[in-house]
Amino acid sequence: MDVILLERIEKLGQMGDVVKVKPGFARNYLLPQKKALRATKANMEVFESQRTQLEAENLKRKEEAEAAATNAKRAQMRKQRQAIQKRKVEAEMAVALEKQRGEHERVLAAKDEAHSAAVDGHKEQLARV
Repeated sequence: MDVILLERIEKLGQMGDVVKVKPGFARNYLLPQKKALRATKANMEVFESQRTQLEAENLKRKEEAEAAATNAKRAQMRKQRQAIQKRKVEAEMAVALEKQRGEHERVLAAKDEAHSAAVDGHKEQLARV
């Protein structure tokens, strides 16, 4: 069956092309979704009269799709940036916690040394008695 494409269809053709397709594909997909017209003289005249309008509609749809793709890409980049920032904050927190833990261990070691010195002092005093 010959049809006139009303929009670009991948692996089939561009808008305005007259292509031969299987009757079932035309009947069940192209014609019901208004993607094609049967290739008759009357439909060719109708298509030519509406060609500029159809081209404008297709261009508008293309621009909308490109805008949606751009917005999706921006959202993805924003999420990636947020994830990177989150990882940086987590790394900084880990470093700060490690530093704090080290300081705490130094304080404990100093207290332990002071306690050991005090115990040694008491032992010396007891040994003298």
